[in-house]
Amino acid sequence: MSKTKEHKDDPQEVMLRKPSEWTHNIILQTFCDFLTVAIHTILFIRDLYPPELFERARKYNTVVRRSRHPMLNDWIRDVVTSVNEELKKCTVNRVSVIILSADETPMERFVFDVSSFPNIPEQEHNIPISSTSATFTQSDLLEQFRATLIRIQQSATTLGKLPEDCTFTVAIELKEHEDKPAQYPDPWIPAQPQQNGVQVNGESVRTRVTTKPLRNIEIGPIKIDAWIEESRAKGKLKEGERA
Repeated sequence: MSKTKEHKDDPQEVMLRKPSEWTHNIILQTFCDFLTVAIHTILFIRDLYPPELFERARKYNTVVRRSRHPMLNDWIRDVVTSVNEELKKCTVNRVSVIILSADETPMERFVFDVSSFPNIPEQEHNIPISSTSATFTQSDLLEQFRATLIRIQQSATTLGKLPEDCTFTVAIELKEHEDKPAQYPDPWIPAQPQQNGVQVNGESVRTRVTTKPLRNIEIGPIKIDAWIEESRAKGKLKEGERA
């Protein structure tokens, strides 16, 4: 039986901080670290790449899978860095990992609602944020991330199989009151309506999905609501499998 090396957490990443040390930038980086692990996990459990492309690792005191493909890892790192830059503008409503069929029809969306993140001026991003939760600790947050990742892993048993040759993308949704940029900075491009959940032929895409809650995280200044959406097209596929 072959064995693989199990990678440990970076000690610097798991260094616990007191609530009084939490700044806006630390909050965003902590979320983006979690988002990176979540993306790798989603790609593994949804079989978008061969399982041998992933290695075992530990994060948030649980076993996860991490891609070993350098180009894929670079892409994930770059897109999460771009998400972080957009989050700093305090204009992001949701971050979604969208799984698309070969003809780019959305099958599933893993949604992370960050609309309740603190809205803080840029010049105050490195100033500690006062929290109403005096008992909040970073270990509490890491435990919430662990529980969310476990829920994502468990979702594979109920989501069913995807069609062949699916791909994925990462999308951000801006808050409704925010003006859309005249030019989108790299690597962002405007999403197609069926991907970002707006109107298509006068009907809201959100009326066409089945929603599965993952977890609601509310620790100090950090509030994240996570869920999975399955599209109507995915639902028809599952109905065909049962027929």
